[in-house]
Amino acid sequence: MMTERTAEHGPDSPEDPSRAEERVALLALGRLPKIGPQRSRMLVDHCGSARAALSAPDTDWEAVLGKSTLQRVNRSDNLHWAHEQLRRLEDRGGFLVVWGDRDYPSWLAEAADAPLSLYALGDRRLLQPPAVAIVGSRRCTSYGKRVSTQLGSDLATAGVTIVSGLARGIDGAAHEGALHAGGATIAVLGGGVDVIYPRDHAKLYRQIQADGLLLAESPLGTPPERSSFPRRNRIVSGLAQAVIVIEAPKRSGALMTARLAREQGREVFAVPGEITNPRCAGCLSLLRDGAGLARGAKDVIDELKVHLPTAWGDEMPQARSIDDANPLLEALQSGEHGVESLARQVGQSVGHVQEALLRLELVGRVVRLPGQRYARAG
Repeated sequence: MMTERTAEHGPDSPEDPSRAEERVALLALGRLPKIGPQRSRMLVDHCGSARAALSAPDTDWEAVLGKSTLQRVNRSDNLHWAHEQLRRLEDRGGFLVVWGDRDYPSWLAEAADAPLSLYALGDRRLLQPPAVAIVGSRRCTSYGKRVSTQLGSDLATAGVTIVSGLARGIDGAAHEGALHAGGATIAVLGGGVDVIYPRDHAKLYRQIQADGLLLAESPLGTPPERSSFPRRNRIVSGLAQAVIVIEAPKRSGALMTARLAREQGREVFAVPGEITNPRCAGCLSLLRDGAGLARGAKDVIDELKVHLPTAWGDEMPQARSIDDANPLLEALQSGEHGVESLARQVGQSVGHVQEALLRLELVGRVVRLPGQRYARAG
C-alpha cells in the first residue's frame, strides 16, 4: 500500500502574480531551441529571473550564450504560447512544475540538465522521494516481464514510487506491478503528457493518470520522436534514487538510462539473466562492471533504507529463510520438474505456481532450467 508522504507540496500561492508570471516565463524560456536547460538557468541567473531574461537586450544573451546561438533564437511570442499551454494543461486537470517550485522533484533538481518545466497529470505528491526506476527491453521474455511486475509490486508495497517510461515490455510490467499492489508509479513520457504512446497502453495510461502520475518535458500535443527518448531517460533516472535494469541488450535505451544514473550519482542494479540470451547481455555487462545484484526487492531496499519512509522489516525472505516445507520445494526434492507437473503435484493453478517459482528464484532457492523446467538450488 502506498504510504502517505510526510509533507504537502504545491506550487507557490496563485495569489502571488509575480511568481505565477515567472513560472510562465520559465515555460516559455524552456521552449527556445539551441539553448537547453543548463544554459537557460545560466541566463536566468545572469538576468535575475526568467521574465527579465525574455525581455533582456541581445547583449545580455550574447554574454551568456554567444553570438552564434543568439542568431538562431527567436524570442517573439513565446509568452503567449506559454500562457496557452498552461491553460490547455489546466483544462485537462493537469498542472505545471517548474524550476524553483517547492514541489520540483528534489533529486531531479540535482541534475545539471534538469528540465526547466514538467507537464503533469495525476498525483503531485509523488514528485518527492523515495522512488526507484525500473527499465529494460520492450521485447522482453516472459521471465523478464514477471520479474519486472514482481519488483514493481514489492517495492511499491514498501512505499517506494516506481518510475518508468510507459513503453511495452519491462516498463509496462513495472507500472502494472505497482498499481496492482495499490502503490505509486510515475510514467515519464517521450512526447507530450497528453499523447498516449504506445497506443496499446491507453488503459495503463489512464490508470496511471488516476492513481499515479504522468510527466513530460515536451509541450502538449508533441508526438514522440526517436530523439526525444534519450531526453526522457535522463528524467527517469533523475527522479529515482536507484535504477534497476531488467533484460537489456548491449545497445539499448535501458543501458543509456543506467549510464545517466551513474553520472547522476544514483545506485544502479541489474537482474541477472541467461548468459546465452542477447537480451540479457547488457545486464550481465552491468553486473561485471560493478552494478548491484537485484535478486528481489530486498536487495534494493537494503541499499536505500535511508531514503525510505518506513522500514522494510522482515517481509521479504532472505535467501535461506524459506521453510523447506514449502510444497514446491518438497516437490522439487525428487529432481527437476516442469511448471505443469508442479502445478498438478501441489494442486494449484499454473499461474499461481509460476508466481511462487519466481519468488523462490529471486531469493535463490530454485533455478530455472531450459524448457521452463525448475530444480532446487544447490
